[in-house]
Amino acid sequence: MKRLCVLLLCFLLTCCFFSAGHSASAISGSASFSGPTLIRAGDSFTVDFIFNGTGVSGIQGNITFDPAKLSLSGNPETAIGGGWTADYHTLSGKISFTAYDSKGTSPINAAQTIFKLTFVASASVGAGTQITVNSENVVASDGVNEISPANASYSKAVSPPLSTNNNLSLLAASNAVLSPAFTPAVTGYTASVGYDITKLDISAAAADGLSKVTIDNPQLTAGGKTKITVSVTAESGAKKTYTITVTRAQDPDYERKNNARLSALTVENATTSPAFNPGITEYTAEVPFEISQLAVSASPENSAAKISVNSPPLTAGSGTKVTVTVTAESGAKKTYTITVTRAPEPDAETDTVTPEPDAETDASQTPVLETPGSGDDPAKKPIWIFSMIAGVLFGAVAGYFFNEFLRKKRNTPK
Repeated sequence: MKRLCVLLLCFLLTCCFFSAGHSASAISGSASFSGPTLIRAGDSFTVDFIFNGTGVSGIQGNITFDPAKLSLSGNPETAIGGGWTADYHTLSGKISFTAYDSKGTSPINAAQTIFKLTFVASASVGAGTQITVNSENVVASDGVNEISPANASYSKAVSPPLSTNNNLSLLAASNAVLSPAFTPAVTGYTASVGYDITKLDISAAAADGLSKVTIDNPQLTAGGKTKITVSVTAESGAKKTYTITVTRAQDPDYERKNNARLSALTVENATTSPAFNPGITEYTAEVPFEISQLAVSASPENSAAKISVNSPPLTAGSGTKVTVTVTAESGAKKTYTITVTRAPEPDAETDTVTPEPDAETDASQTPVLETPGSGDDPAKKPIWIFSMIAGVLFGAVAGYFFNEFLRKKRNTPK
């Protein structure tokens, strides 16, 4: 019995020994950073904090940086999932963090991005300045045992700013002469070529080898002008465009057209009379006073013809002539005329204003002349008419008797 107890005790000690040995060797890990390979002053960039380990269920530590060179943009972004929780405490140039497997079901057994940090490089840092982000005092645990992996660091030298040089160092044409002579600061040029030249042979080179050059070199229009563009895009994205306006001679066998007619004639805020017809050159239009000038649009039947419009200010209350002159290739001209009548300016003085009676004036002091029936009720008119008739009859009767009385008195013997 005593021997059995000893054996059991030895077995338990052995199990504890192997269990302790297994736990000590089960946790391992290392920290590292991942970030951009190039940083310039003023850049915003993101650095990942990565932990690669086995059996890790919690990590804590500090991230440090120089606040004179870098500023943290926003808060750290937790990247690890699987039920992990992370807490952060930020001071100037230092971020203290704690991350742990809150459910106890997702330990770290491979490389995992724990969180992401977004920084902005100071605009004042010079090219070649070292930018550094460090991890310090990192401790990893499996809940029983702890390890302290070596500090990690992300470090880059600030790159020179992007070049803004978008100049050409060369611009030439082997089959034409540019005017003026090329200089990088001048962006507009002209050239004249014979009819036999259908396309310009352009050579162009950027002053900065990091810039890109693109050339738009279309076929040249006989008897007209063609624009050729050479664009230079600097490393920074700044763009400059050089233009060559090429005049190509007309085909010697070309017969210039004599067509000086319009294909369309329109005006804004008015209607021409009669309706437009290429063969009619005289039109009229009426506009309100508010329209002080006529806007005219016109198109030639022959695209090679030229149009000039003379639309002077319109005179109020009278007619103003607006002319559209078409010049054909041959030099022949035709003029279309629109006589525009603009309404006169409204006269504010013609408005009649009835003065309001003065409330303080005594109406009894104002003499009023009334005529029979004026201002009376129409129903009362028969009364005054009857009165007038009665007065006339009474006067006639009275006059008759008065005359009879006088006559008898004269005939009575004295």
